[in-house]
Amino acid sequence: MKKLLFCLLALALAAALLPALPLLFTPADMPQEAGTSSLLPAEEKTPAASTSQPPERQAAGTALPAYYRILETSSQRVLRVEPMEYLMGVAAAELPASAPEAAKIAQMVAAHSYALTVMAAPLKNGGAASEAQISNDPARHQGYLTPEQRKALYGDGFDEAEAALRAAAEQAVCWLLTTDGETLLPAAYHSCSAGQTEDAKNVWGQSVPCLVPADSAADKSAPQYSQQKTVPRPEMEAILKEKLAVKELPGSPESWISIEEVSPSGTVLKASVLGTGYTGVELRRWFSLASACFSVHYDSAADAFIFDTKGSGHGVGMSQYGAEKLAESGKNWQEILGHYYPGAVLVEVGQ
Repeated sequence: MKKLLFCLLALALAAALLPALPLLFTPADMPQEAGTSSLLPAEEKTPAASTSQPPERQAAGTALPAYYRILETSSQRVLRVEPMEYLMGVAAAELPASAPEAAKIAQMVAAHSYALTVMAAPLKNGGAASEAQISNDPARHQGYLTPEQRKALYGDGFDEAEAALRAAAEQAVCWLLTTDGETLLPAAYHSCSAGQTEDAKNVWGQSVPCLVPADSAADKSAPQYSQQKTVPRPEMEAILKEKLAVKELPGSPESWISIEEVSPSGTVLKASVLGTGYTGVELRRWFSLASACFSVHYDSAADAFIFDTKGSGHGVGMSQYGAEKLAESGKNWQEILGHYYPGAVLVEVGQ
């Protein structure tokens, strides 16, 4: 538990030493996915069968910092935000107002745990932004909506939605996920999986305790579960020439890309592109795909490449859609976290 205490004390000290910064409210991009960075190297762990058993609980006996410093990416200014408000803003950015309370609390605990792992390392942005501990850019860290942005989002339903967020945050703010009672868990999450969440090693190249496959069959009913993207051959040719630094593409289009290895959760582990191996994560980035769980073929009639994807996001950790479905089935927030982060230990801290 010394590692967790040290982390929280360091955050609190940093908050106290830096000058006070005014709260700034400007529009921000809506999030796509979060929890994708600051993964810590960990001993390789065999994926465990997921259960809905709640994580073990422990008490850390220390307090959270008074506020967090959030980089507002649209303005490059820094917001000073109390932990409760931060959790409310993250949940508003990540989940619909209609999400069950248990799903909201699970989201807040996961997002809080992830955020603190990011805050342990200072951002390197230069200028005033260097004072920030985490950004509101979902592509880099995770989204956050200010009270003003929540008012615009919820409209006439603001008071009801805000009350629900506050009630959830009051329960969530004192709980953090750890891998062993001492080490904070970078609790990644995503929109929906391909039916089973992915091992962190298959996405980021390194194993992380508790970020292992878990059943999420309910995701197959998600609106965003199955998507298709068409890439015209000229566009594909231009992308491959740029990425591979070649002037011409040999062979027929049918031979340009083929899938060679797929994980049990559906992630493309190896794809051959003009005879060279690349990961599905790399191809997802090249072609802006919904996920790295995909198939691809060349349609000669359309003179285009067709990507069929399953799931949305990186697929590691908690499925937000799956968490909502578990909550609707009667699972509490502890059981949801236990299902998606097998072996994790909940630690209680003060405010």
